Amino acid sequence: MTNRPQVKTELTIASAQIVQWKGYYPDRSVKEVWRGSDNRSRMTALHAAAPVRVFAYPPEAGYITWCPKDRTEQAYHIQIESVQVGGQDIVSFDWVALYQGDVIPFEVVFQFRIIGEA
Repeated sequence: MTNRPQVKTELTIASAQIVQWKGYYPDRSVKEVWRGSDNRSRMTALHAAAPVRVFAYPPEAGYITWCPKDRTEQAYHIQIESVQVGGQDIVSFDWVALYQGDVIPFEVVFQFRIIGEA
């Protein structure tokens, strides 16, 4: 999710200059993965439909705010790159409603880039 703080030290004429950067990698994608199997579900179809809807219809202005509360209190502006259900980029919920009883028994991958801190 985020980069470890980077510390750089440079010698100066009288002493040393120490700089710490608490940044993140804007050039790396973040993936949230929910794993399931043919007899175990990780989420409902309604929960999986939310990131698909936001990916298909992004906000006209600004960014989506992501708050990884299990890792940090910091919120981030993100841009969604892809949402996959069962390894497919094109998500169809017809088979879920008809055959799976409103649960997703397959792996769901939510991939995005961090644009900046919120």
